[in-house]
Amino acid sequence: MKLSSLSDKLKIEKKNIIKYYNMTCSFCNEKETEGWLKSYCKACANLRRMLVLYDSDKCIDILNRVLLRTDAQITNKINMELKKPILTAIKKEIQDIKKEQADDKKADDKKDYDKPSTRSKTKVELK
Repeated sequence: MKLSSLSDKLKIEKKNIIKYYNMTCSFCNEKETEGWLKSYCKACANLRRMLVLYDSDKCIDILNRVLLRTDAQITNKINMELKKPILTAIKKEIQDIKKEQADDKKADDKKDYDKPSTRSKTKVELK
């Protein structure tokens, strides 16, 4: 019981230290910073490096193209998602029809199959 209360106190003290020394990331304001003198968490530091290395306009353009969707793209996605169950049902029906046709063809082939004539087992006498 003492251990759990001690660990709870340590967690509370850690939160208080983080708040007091402002050790939260200055970019996302959610995660802890990497160290005492750093002001960004790992993810935000990586984002900041990318923005410094590459042109910020280029980074924003890439993020807009990849992450954001226009209204036309959203409606197209909704329509595609609505069509999926219908298309899968149609494909399944087509597969069932093809399977039935193949089964019918196999049955017809068996009916029309003539047994090959083989040598009879009766012995023939030579004269």
